[in-house]
Amino acid sequence: MGIGTLLKKQVSATDSKTKTNYGAMFLSAFSVGITNPAAVLTFLFAFSYFGINGKLDVADGSALVAGVLIGTLIWWITLSAIARKIKDKFGEKGFTRLNKYSG
Repeated sequence: MGIGTLLKKQVSATDSKTKTNYGAMFLSAFSVGITNPAAVLTFLFAFSYFGINGKLDVADGSALVAGVLIGTLIWWITLSAIARKIKDKFGEKGFTRLNKYSG
């Protein structure tokens, strides 16, 4: 991802005439999130700390899944809002430069 970000030619939002593929963007973000070893280990540690094992009834299991989903959703919305604020503060050129440094 870093090499791709480093080598990608940045296109201004006003110059872009291509249609955004939100499905591909979602699948990309989902695959990065679901395969993140730090997140997987964090959930494993949290579940073991709170004594959550495989013997949950349907209501408790549904509540657990809903809690993880809502927490993850809040996390990604927060990160996206922060990235948007940074982009607005630095402008298009500054954000492009920041992407290059990050890559």
